[in-house]
Amino acid sequence: MIARLSTRYRLLALVALALLGLGLPLNAQEPAQQPSPEAILLAKQIIALKGVDKLFYPLVRGVVKKVTDQFMQTNFMWANDLNQVAAQLEKQYAPRATELVDASARIYASHFIQEDSGPELAERILSWLQPAAD
Repeated sequence: MIARLSTRYRLLALVALALLGLGLPLNAQEPAQQPSPEAILLAKQIIALKGVDKLFYPLVRGVVKKVTDQFMQTNFMWANDLNQVAAQLEKQYAPRATELVDASARIYASHFIQEDSGPELAERILSWLQPAAD
């Protein structure tokens, strides 16, 4: 009898999961619209103004350093070779930081900038860039 109950509960759980699986596509979120080039430009200016782009540049160096340190724990005799490879990788992947800035600007523009708020945001950015009057 206990075996029958556990089988029944398993069957109920399986049916519930199947129903959930069928219901998920119905509740799926529609993809965000592609932002306009003006919205992306405004988002890039906001990112530069807030200094968020400076967060991405040390990211490449930090990832390379972390991996280098992990390999150094395995065999410290690889230090010279690892340092040479790390320097090459930093040079190779440094331009990827600008790709991260572009991707974050595209995401910011698609989620937070409406098409009708473009001129208003442009005026605000210009006012932030102007020096404060005494």
